[in-house]
Amino acid sequence: MKNKRNSSIELLKILGLILIVLSHAVPFYGDKSAISYININMATSNISEFILIVFKNIGQIGNIIFIASSAYFLLESQKTKVEKIVNIIMDCFIISITYLLIYVLAGIDISMKEILKQFLPITFKNNWFIGCYILLYILHPFLNKIIYSVNKKTLLRINMFLIIGYCLIALTIGSETYYHSQLIDFIIIYFIVAYNKLYLTEFSKNEKYNKILLIIGTLGALSLLVLTNILGLKIEIFKNVMLHWNHMNNIFYIMIGISMLNIFTNKYFENKTINYISSLSLLFYVIHENSLFRNYTKPLFYQHVFQYGNILMWVLIESLLLIIYGIIISIIYDKTLHKLTRKFANWIFKILNNLWDVLEKHLLKIQ
Repeated sequence: MKNKRNSSIELLKILGLILIVLSHAVPFYGDKSAISYININMATSNISEFILIVFKNIGQIGNIIFIASSAYFLLESQKTKVEKIVNIIMDCFIISITYLLIYVLAGIDISMKEILKQFLPITFKNNWFIGCYILLYILHPFLNKIIYSVNKKTLLRINMFLIIGYCLIALTIGSETYYHSQLIDFIIIYFIVAYNKLYLTEFSKNEKYNKILLIIGTLGALSLLVLTNILGLKIEIFKNVMLHWNHMNNIFYIMIGISMLNIFTNKYFENKTINYISSLSLLFYVIHENSLFRNYTKPLFYQHVFQYGNILMWVLIESLLLIIYGIIISIIYDKTLHKLTRKFANWIFKILNNLWDVLEKHLLKIQ
């Protein structure tokens, strides 16, 4: 009998996606049309613009929630399913090529660089989150071996090193410190979730403690942004650093993500609709944040609507439209092309698996 998933955790993943969408709706992608409306890296005395800066930052909380929720289940897995990886890669490829065909047929002039991105969507960071997630998924059995082979004290030391080195020093000084990367952020969250799940059972089940942690994380995150903004309005060197804290290794964002994971895991219920929408999470991410959609469609939206009314209002409207669009297209894809890509991906997996077996046999024979 298949284990039933706690819909509370699936609901948390959906909430994480909403935070990510809200962040992506803020007009900041390096394109001139977005910058002309607002530079959210700059300190501001405008309350609406400051709220948009907060919106941009909470996307990282959404990322943390998604990875923490995935880690919660992956800690019970001891094997990487290659067919799952092939399926994800195929989905990214098909969705990217579909976008490319639509934009080409619409007569939009697309650069060769963008065309190449669509053919290699993960390699060229068309979907950086997906590529990083795949690497974490490949690594998770090895991470689990480390986690389950060490004692509580050693796992605590590993967590303390990661938190001090990457969530405090690297975040404060700069991303180059200790060769920081987004994959390292994923691994940090994975180890924190592991310690929380294995050794902080009394804390993780205490709703009061986790609400306090959530409040501390929220107040800490807001205080950082408010303080940075105040300094930016008064001191020149702090003028353009409002996105300095916009990273997954922000300790306050991690506090928020872990506390929410604990709160939601302790509220068990089952709902097929929530579980189904949550199962489309990766598809949703790929569909709503494709580089063509981001660089060609969103700027048009900004150009045509931001001249009417408050920018904050239009960002909220765009977020709602993106959520509706992402869910509808994800469901359509799941019911149509997804079935074909699964069959094709399974065929590719069998070929790759046979080639790997042959290669492994030959390598093991080498003395």
